[in-house]
Amino acid sequence: MCGICGVICGHDGVGPQRGELERMTERLRHRGPDAGGVYVNGRAGLGNRRLSIIDLAGGDQPISNEDRTVWIVYNGETFNYRELRADLAARGHRFATVSDTEVVVHLYEEHGPDCVRHLRGMYAFAIWDACRGTLFLARDRLGIKPLYYAEQDGGLVFASELKSLLAGFHGPREFDPEAVEEYITLGYVPAPRTILRGIRKLPPAHSLEWAQSRITLRRYWDVRYTGDGPREVGEAAALLRERLTEAVRAWMISDVPVGAFLSGGVDSSVVTALMCRLAGDRVRTFSIGFDDPRYDEREYARQMVRRYGTDHEEVLLEATVLDGLPRLAWFMDEPLADDSAVPTYVVSELAHRRVKVVLSGDGGDELFGGYAWTARDQMRRWAGWIPGAIRKPLARLSLNGGTDLAGPRWEARLRRGMSDAMATLEDGYLRRTTVGAAFKSALYHSSLRRSLGAYDGAEPARARLGAVAVADPRERMLYADQTLYLPDDILFKVDRMSMAHSLEARTPLLDHPLVEFAASLPYHLKVRGLVSKYVLKAAVRDLVPEGLLRQRKHGFSMPVGRWLRTRGAAAARAILMGPAAERRALWAPSFVRWLVDQHMEGRRDFGRRLWSLLVLEVWARLYLDAAPGQAPPERVSDLA
Repeated sequence: MCGICGVICGHDGVGPQRGELERMTERLRHRGPDAGGVYVNGRAGLGNRRLSIIDLAGGDQPISNEDRTVWIVYNGETFNYRELRADLAARGHRFATVSDTEVVVHLYEEHGPDCVRHLRGMYAFAIWDACRGTLFLARDRLGIKPLYYAEQDGGLVFASELKSLLAGFHGPREFDPEAVEEYITLGYVPAPRTILRGIRKLPPAHSLEWAQSRITLRRYWDVRYTGDGPREVGEAAALLRERLTEAVRAWMISDVPVGAFLSGGVDSSVVTALMCRLAGDRVRTFSIGFDDPRYDEREYARQMVRRYGTDHEEVLLEATVLDGLPRLAWFMDEPLADDSAVPTYVVSELAHRRVKVVLSGDGGDELFGGYAWTARDQMRRWAGWIPGAIRKPLARLSLNGGTDLAGPRWEARLRRGMSDAMATLEDGYLRRTTVGAAFKSALYHSSLRRSLGAYDGAEPARARLGAVAVADPRERMLYADQTLYLPDDILFKVDRMSMAHSLEARTPLLDHPLVEFAASLPYHLKVRGLVSKYVLKAAVRDLVPEGLLRQRKHGFSMPVGRWLRTRGAAAARAILMGPAAERRALWAPSFVRWLVDQHMEGRRDFGRRLWSLLVLEVWARLYLDAAPGQAPPERVSDLA
């Protein structure tokens, strides 16, 4: 695991400045504290920071081919590198290391841009082809590893993280208004957009080739919901078990110890159980808990610990963690409204004291239908039996005032529940995954509304829902979860929060052969009635305690609303209502004041809404207001 960066100059005779490239590389030190390297030749410059996982002695980067005409910087792991290496050696390629990174160099020599089609793993890499004068960038199929880029003076600058890219970016630092709208609507900024104008994220399963000051983007893979897999649960479960085992075995490859995040949910429990069966030694596991039982899943994690005898550690998260928001926002790289970033950051800090690599269960919900919309869809189907003369008045009732600004909490919940049952599948999905127009209309400053025009931040979600033609319309929601929410929220969060502590987090459930198999299964095997992940649970019933399989999904979040009323109240009020926020002219000050007052006085729970605004403002102070490269303050009170 590493951090990569680079600069390609657009004009002959002009090369990158080594000092600038070293500054870009240094800002990635947390991603790779073990070694660093820089390559500068002609118009190209590449930088790397390395976290040594495979070939500890010989895998330092940048790495070249035999005649030093093709150079690579690589972030991630290629889990089929041994098979690829054997094939390439048989074709005459000579290797100087035993690292997976060098394999990709020779794979590029053999197959050109199609090299990505042969890779199994998680990666973002850059290859400079000196003979052709081209730069080739690629990102893995599911978007596990990040890659930013920007066109600049006919050339290109790229990096694993925004903070590194900004050290080589010469354009202005200013918000992209449409990105702000997407952030408020979705809670994250989906690729290819970033929060800043002029800077892009390479989307998952895409490659980019720069040649003669032009870039060409290509999509090299997409998930296909074919429905041509087994249709009987016994056969499907047996085949799924084989693929799960193979994925975990492949993703455990390492020259250093590998542990596991054990949340207490089904997915992390499955991964941990398979690791314990495959590993020669006791597996180290790491969990996080809360003092609020509604959020605490430690007892389920402990059931797994007792069954498999893992070397287990856990930490209790308390409201004092909010004091560290500036450091968290700094490592986050872009604003993310998902408050589960906080426990992910803390459990990563716990794990990195013992291991360099952890496996997580991320991806299971998106593959097998684990989110709440699946149950709401079943309720909607049951509501279809209600006669139309009754259903239509209920739909009107549910839509009148059913926003998060109206009525007491129980009434708002009732209206939203009725609205979900009466809505179309797509409308119900959007209502539950986006922030509505009424809230945004009240929140936005008039200048932001003018900048946005008619743009709606829910458009990326609508585009994903309409991007695939499938026999079962519910698979459009699975596709949107997998290609939007998964890479731009879940995997974004896991990458930044783990790498903040120089910890490599791997997601074996996103092994692309496993993803393709899951997509081949008919929907009724994934969700049956109100039982989510039906075939997954059938495949692992002997591995996981029955009570854990039956538990209600909690989600990896924290009691942010209660904590903002207590430990974080004063700082949140000062930051959200301070002069810096007002000068930004993003939000209507009177409405923000109303939100804060309503929440702090306990009249309404606007905890997650306020958290999203707070994260954005803290991020802006660190990335837009502070001097470039300035370290974040230790406590949130220092920003207030």
